[in-house]
Amino acid sequence: MRIPHLAGQAGAMVHDPGAIQRLREIDPDGALVRKWITGFMIEAPGRLRGMRSAMAAGHYPAVVAAAHSLKNVGGWLGGERLWVACQDLEQAARSESEAECRSHLSAVQEQLPLLEARLASYLEVSA
Repeated sequence: MRIPHLAGQAGAMVHDPGAIQRLREIDPDGALVRKWITGFMIEAPGRLRGMRSAMAAGHYPAVVAAAHSLKNVGGWLGGERLWVACQDLEQAARSESEAECRSHLSAVQEQLPLLEARLASYLEVSA
C-alpha cells in the first residue's frame, strides 16, 4: 500500500491505480480484488453513517475506530485522498475536537463517492 506522506490532500490522488496493480500481483485473476472492492463499496456507507452517529453522540472513540477502518481499506484500494481525510478525522477525534472532526468528516463525505466512482469503473472494466 502506498500511504500518502502528505500534510494534506493537495498532492494526493483520488485514486492511485497502482494500488490495484499491486493487489493483482497477489491475485492475478482479479477475483479477490473485485470481492474486496465490492465489499468496500457495500460497507463504506455504513461506516460513514456510523461516524456521523458517533459524532452526533459525542462518542469520539467510535469515530476513531470507524475512521481508522475506512482509512485502512480505502488506502489498500488506492484511495489516497480518502486515506488522508480519514487520518485527519481519526487524529481530530482522538483530540475530541468537535470543530475539526466536523471539517474532516465533511472531507471524508466528499472523497468517498469520488473513490467509489473510480472503483466502480474498475469493476466495469474487469467484469
